[in-house]
Amino acid sequence: MIKLLNPNATIPVEDTIRNNIIKSFKDKSIKIKYLLQSVPGKLSFAIDVILLDFINLHGPYSGENLCDAFVSSCCEFKIILKIFTITSNNATNNDTFMQHLKNIYYNENITFNAVESHCRYIAHIINLAMQDILKQFKAGKAQTENAIFNDMNTPIMAKNIILKL
Repeated sequence: MIKLLNPNATIPVEDTIRNNIIKSFKDKSIKIKYLLQSVPGKLSFAIDVILLDFINLHGPYSGENLCDAFVSSCCEFKIILKIFTITSNNATNNDTFMQHLKNIYYNENITFNAVESHCRYIAHIINLAMQDILKQFKAGKAQTENAIFNDMNTPIMAKNIILKL
């Protein structure tokens, strides 16, 4: 199709496209690495929203496994000592993630407070709370269309409709 539009067009082969993508990724990674290292102070992460690196995660999505991958990326980017907070949802594996991170820091004689450094998504918390509230209410049996229209013809229903308007 490209040759039909432009007979002089050069179409790169698959390996060239792949190599260009990998080179572009490496170039951008170097820039991001430098940028993150040069930030004064600490860094905060939202672990399931942003990507710091592309990693083939082997094994289950356990807190330990996710934490090891995160720490590996942070070490590669040389920002492991810049971690301030990590924001995540309330999944149990994220609690395990934070505890495992605390243990990694402890083994390196570095102070890290996993409780104070773990921020939870407020939207996720509100969602869980609303689900618990809504579980208390059960939907009644649905009325048929005719029953609804019959109710609307009663004077009490008509009065309520007028008052609401």
